[in-house]
Amino acid sequence: LASDRVTSERLKRFKNEIGFCQRHNHVNIVRVVDTGPTFIKGKKCSFYVMERYSGTLRTHMGRMNPEEAMHAFSQMLDGVEAAHLVGVWHRDLKPENVLWNDNEKVLVVADFGIAHFKEEEIFTAVETNIAARMANFQYSAPEQRVRGNQVDHRADIFALGLILNELFTGEVPQGTGIKRITDINAAYGYLDGIVESMIQQKPQNRPESIEAIKKELIGRKNAFIALQQYDQTKKQVVSTSTPSEFEPI
Repeated sequence: LASDRVTSERLKRFKNEIGFCQRHNHVNIVRVVDTGPTFIKGKKCSFYVMERYSGTLRTHMGRMNPEEAMHAFSQMLDGVEAAHLVGVWHRDLKPENVLWNDNEKVLVVADFGIAHFKEEEIFTAVETNIAARMANFQYSAPEQRVRGNQVDHRADIFALGLILNELFTGEVPQGTGIKRITDINAAYGYLDGIVESMIQQKPQNRPESIEAIKKELIGRKNAFIALQQYDQTKKQVVSTSTPSEFEPI
């Protein structure tokens, strides 16, 4: 934590992040290897050590094929779900906060600095003064943009929906007439309905949990494949023959 940026609020967030990452050892959550105090310019500063990663999801986005994109998104879901299950929601999910290991194709969710921790309330980015705002509003849910609004785990679901669309289209949905996944890759068109449900303006209209999103991914994909197979069957030329004699039931 840079010496010129140390405030009681930032120090509180920093220590919360360290504590969470030390307590919860999950393959898709950044792991704290070591931590302690040091002195920079005569000022005591906290630090933590983590693995060095080859980049972020942002630096790898444009190079992923659809299968790799889905694998990355699946890992994000696992990491965020692990946090949600212990009462922690991130509130600042964006590609820059997802670290990527190029060798093992593993990603971790990082930067829990403004996360809500069940055991201790921390102000959201929009509830602090302008200088202390830390969230990237491009991925913020509508409820995060209004002072005093209650923000919960469904803000993460909103951000994940934006990222899912961006993984395939290269664009973050804003308003109507957005570029849809089906326009880029028809085989993954079933994801459009999931994105739409995740980025609903009202939190109560979004999926209730990461588990619900996973079920939607499985269910919609199966239904999509079944429909494709049905359409393909209809287009096949069926040979005709003399109908068999009718036998009443």
